[in-house]
Amino acid sequence: MVWNAIREICQIVNWAALVWSSKVIPRHFFILWLAFRGRLSTRDRILAYMDIPDANCVLCSGFAESIDHLLAMGIVIFPGSWEDIKVAAQVLSKGSIFHANVFKCGFAAIVYHLWAERNARVFGRVC
Repeated sequence: MVWNAIREICQIVNWAALVWSSKVIPRHFFILWLAFRGRLSTRDRILAYMDIPDANCVLCSGFAESIDHLLAMGIVIFPGSWEDIKVAAQVLSKGSIFHANVFKCGFAAIVYHLWAERNARVFGRVC
């Protein structure tokens, strides 16, 4: 009763059940949460407050690195932009409990490992 009176009620998002699953590895769902909120430090976001010499994607070297390019490029089973992928993922994460949990774990792992590979190339100079 007191908890409900003092806590701040935030906007409810429709992707919360996909991101905050108890079946997903915590570091995976943290990166997925950042991705869904558009808060990953991609080069286009860094350019807004800091001058960097190269804003191209380190995975393909062809386009400017943005969350839309980075994640939509890496998740090839879904066509379209990151926003389209988020909508499709929300649909696929519903249904039978087993299939939904497998999808949530796999989807979070793909996003995490794409981000980890990007960071390995940026900071560790590893290809």
